[in-house]
Amino acid sequence: MLAFLCNVLAKQGLKGVIRPLKGFRDIITRIGKKLMKRICVIFLITLPILMVWFAPSTATVELNVANTLNLKETPRDTAMSLNGKYIYVLTVKGEILIYASNGKLKEAISVGEHVESIKVGPREDILLLTSGKEKTVQIIILDFIQEINIAGSPFKGNPDAPVVVATFNDFQ
Repeated sequence: MLAFLCNVLAKQGLKGVIRPLKGFRDIITRIGKKLMKRICVIFLITLPILMVWFAPSTATVELNVANTLNLKETPRDTAMSLNGKYIYVLTVKGEILIYASNGKLKEAISVGEHVESIKVGPREDILLLTSGKEKTVQIIILDFIQEINIAGSPFKGNPDAPVVVATFNDFQ
């Protein structure tokens, strides 16, 4: 803009006015260069500070032991059901110990010492047992039998008759 103004004034024959403007332009240019150097130095100094300041902070992790299972046998592998209700522990003696989520032993099932690892299947009642020695994968389905206290409940028929309750929980 300043150069354009100087050219306009030069064309109109006002050379006395152009001379101070050229000096003014030089002053502005010198001040601009010094100012630009200062801004660059300040920017280069503050950039690392800003990078540290706004860098993502490291997260801290707290460890809380929810429960400890005291086992009588050495564990070989563990797994937890998908819904978190059961903890399966495979021992070196070939047993699967089934614990409730509160740490109470529910059942012990013998599967053989050849089983090396267990994995939970797509449902909490399906376990996959693998054996490298025998080159097998066994799929076992667990039936969790629940006792229902019916003492004092009304009934019809023989009180000692066997009762089977079937649940269909795999509807789509």
